Amino acid sequence: NNSGGTVYTVTIAVVEDSVYDYVFINGDEWSEKEEVPEQCGVPNGTGGFNRQVIVSNTNLTVPVVCFGWCEACPPLVNVTFRVDMSLETVSPDGVHLVGDFQGWNPGATPMMLSINNIWEVSLLLYQGEAYQYKFINGNTWEGEEIVPEACGVPNGMGGFNRQVIVGSNPMILDAVCFSQCGPCPVSHNVVFRVDMSEQTVSPLGVHIAGNFQEWDPASTQMILVGSGVYEYQTSIMPGELVEYLFVNGNTWDDAEVVPETCGTPNGMGGFNRYFTMPLSDTILNVVCFSSCDPCQEDTLREVIFYVDMRFQNVSPNGVHLAGSFQGWDPSSTPMEYEGGGLYSKSILLNANEYIEYKFINGDTWDGEETVPETCGVSNGMGGFNRYLTVPASDTALPYYCFSSCLPCPIGIEETLSFKNPEIIYHPSLHQIFIDYTSPNYTDIQLQMFNSSGQLISAHSLTCQKGINHFQIDLPLYHGLCIVMLVTEKGEIYSSKFILP
Repeated sequence: NNSGGTVYTVTIAVVEDSVYDYVFINGDEWSEKEEVPEQCGVPNGTGGFNRQVIVSNTNLTVPVVCFGWCEACPPLVNVTFRVDMSLETVSPDGVHLVGDFQGWNPGATPMMLSINNIWEVSLLLYQGEAYQYKFINGNTWEGEEIVPEACGVPNGMGGFNRQVIVGSNPMILDAVCFSQCGPCPVSHNVVFRVDMSEQTVSPLGVHIAGNFQEWDPASTQMILVGSGVYEYQTSIMPGELVEYLFVNGNTWDDAEVVPETCGTPNGMGGFNRYFTMPLSDTILNVVCFSSCDPCQEDTLREVIFYVDMRFQNVSPNGVHLAGSFQGWDPSSTPMEYEGGGLYSKSILLNANEYIEYKFINGDTWDGEETVPETCGVSNGMGGFNRYLTVPASDTALPYYCFSSCLPCPIGIEETLSFKNPEIIYHPSLHQIFIDYTSPNYTDIQLQMFNSSGQLISAHSLTCQKGINHFQIDLPLYHGLCIVMLVTEKGEIYSSKFILP
């Protein structure tokens, strides 16, 4: 009889001063009887053991024992098993859990799909017990995972099982990758770059073909980002060997000829470019088409464009950069969100090259900014473009406000993490004094601009936790001066005054 919960009882009349052997049966067949441990049993004559009770001349209540154990059952604890199937093609029969807690039946314990290719199932298991298990892709042993030795225990058949020791509190096990010890590796971004400045570019564009896209010379077009440089970005799993070629057009007749010194044999008498994907995002070096090196002298310089969109309703299509260096395409050069309303884009351009550009709120010309005449050059259509002669070294441009020549104004109370900034101009010393309180150790960038938004001076200030004081010499400049403090988080405080 079930006396409540999971405990079953029976009362039997027996002869006093007698000894009886017995076992419990989960069902009504001998195949379902418990396996009595030797330490609390007596031999049954067939290689196993029975329980035994000695009856005296008084009524007797035998202590509760756990089925198949010598002692009472320990508390049950909820254990959630989780497996990541991101790198597997999941069987139509789903994913199952198998283990010694369920008779090693590969189809008896189905798991449920949670999120992000994570499958899970929760079971009640005994506290303090060690259980072995593994995951099954499907519901038969053909789909069992291969557990690595590093995170497994021997299964007695030359392989390994996973193991969990049940604690006293509910457990949610970390999601492990199927047939691996840890989480599934995450893909990282890689940017391929080729310089076509020594080539006549095909009207069909520049493409890349490789083992990451089925070696199709026409399906993966690269984007012109400036000065003859084309780029393509994709995601690849760490540790993967990548082979590829650049294509000036969209057929194999247009593929580059990779030199042996920087290639790996392609099995057809030629060579492919190659690299092994690292454990982080990477940008490959710019190479000249059909060469191992940059084109001629390396005159490419990194220019970082910034725009402040805090006073704009940013389009769902993002913010873009368009200019003479990329064919004035308003949709091909998206800018990256830095936080605090700031967007940036890094472009490789030739030193001393003259360029014109503007920022786009969205990805069509309907969202172009209106560049003021004071910091623009005529675009020939009644408006103005921003302009720049690329410096001889890498450079980061100021944080221009969208449709403005200057940085966006901001008050102290809006976003600053430091407290009580004060900027005071001392004419007699031709210096500015800066005082503020910082909550931690950090670096602050001090930038000074003229009325046209041109950078006239810049300083990097290392700040201590607490009160900070700096005296900064001013440049030989007369007129309106805008001073900006920019934190590592992109927070900005600005002030302005007239230098006589």
